[in-house]
Amino acid sequence: MEFRSQAFERASDERTDYLREALLRLLPGRAAAIYVEFGDEVPETIIDAASRLGADAIAMGTHGRTGFAAALLGSVAYSVLKHATKPVLVVRDPHRAFEA
Repeated sequence: MEFRSQAFERASDERTDYLREALLRLLPGRAAAIYVEFGDEVPETIIDAASRLGADAIAMGTHGRTGFAAALLGSVAYSVLKHATKPVLVVRDPHRAFEA
């Protein structure tokens, strides 16, 4: 049985690995700090973390859903764009654009 703290640690490691791979693929030769945080309200967690870390901007990925799928599922990227006081760069990963 995995304890909650172990599950968060494993999930954080998996997400960090994914982000590191995406960074290498999408922005070869660039450096970036990677922070993984968890929260109940994802857009608020992103905006709060950026503020707390003193970030100049927020860069985030999106699945690229449009139309009905975006309306049905909501959009974290849209909410961050709408509420953030810092510049937001949203990048659609073409390899993940239509994953469920």
